[in-house]
Amino acid sequence: MVSDIKIYETTDELNSGAAELIAGLISSFIRLNFKCTFVLSGGSTPERLFTLLADNYKTEIDWKKVFLFWGDERYLPVDHPGNNYKMANEHLLSHVNIDPQSIFRINTDTSPEESAKEYEDRIKKFFGNNELPVFDVVLLGLGKDGHVASIFPGTDAVNEKEKWVAAVKADSLNTERITMTLPVINNAKNVIFLISGEDKKEIVEKIFIKKEKDNFPALMVKPQNGSLFYLMDRAAAGDMKTE
Repeated sequence: MVSDIKIYETTDELNSGAAELIAGLISSFIRLNFKCTFVLSGGSTPERLFTLLADNYKTEIDWKKVFLFWGDERYLPVDHPGNNYKMANEHLLSHVNIDPQSIFRINTDTSPEESAKEYEDRIKKFFGNNELPVFDVVLLGLGKDGHVASIFPGTDAVNEKEKWVAAVKADSLNTERITMTLPVINNAKNVIFLISGEDKKEIVEKIFIKKEKDNFPALMVKPQNGSLFYLMDRAAAGDMKTE
C-alpha cells in the first residue's frame, strides 16, 4: 500500500486538487484499459468536487468510457434530497456525456437487504466473475465518528468478510444504509479520502495526530495492492503537518 497525505489551505484548493487527481487517474485508466470504474461517495462533501469535474473536465475526460458505482446509499427514495445518487446526478451526471447504461446506482425501492443483494449481483455481473472486484478509483468521505462509506463503528458491517455489499442499520443515527464492505474497498487500485470542514477536525486529530486505535472503520481502509490518498483542507487538518 502506498499512502499519501496532502493538506490544502482552502476548501476550494482541496476540491481543485481532488478533481485534478481524479481526472488524471480516470484518463490514465482509459488509456490503459479503454475504461475506468469509479466509485462515488455521498453526503454533501463531494458536491463541489462533482461540479468541478463536470465543469472543468467535461471534455477532457471521455465520460463514455467511465463506469460509475456508489460506495454507499441512504435508504431513501431516489428523489429524496438526501439520496446520494440524486446529489451526484444533479452535480455531475446530468452535465457530462455519460452512457446511462454505465451508471450503476443503488436501488432503494426494495428492502435494504434485498437492495444490498441486488447491488452485489450487479457488480458480479459487471466484472464477470465471483472474484473480489477491483475498482480503479474509490472516493470516500470521513465521518465524524470515524465511519467510512456506511460502515459505522459497532455495526456488523465493520467485520463483514463475505458480503461485497451489506445492509446497515446505524442506531446512533436512526438510519438505514446500503454499503460496499471493506474487502471490496481494500481491493481497489486507488482509494481517495476527501475530508473537509472544521467539524472533521476532531476525528482527524484522533486518527492522524493522537493516533488513537479505537474502532474507527476509516483506519481499516488499507488497500492491499493499491494507493491510498488522504486529501483534506486546513479546517479539517487543524495543526496537522505533512512531511
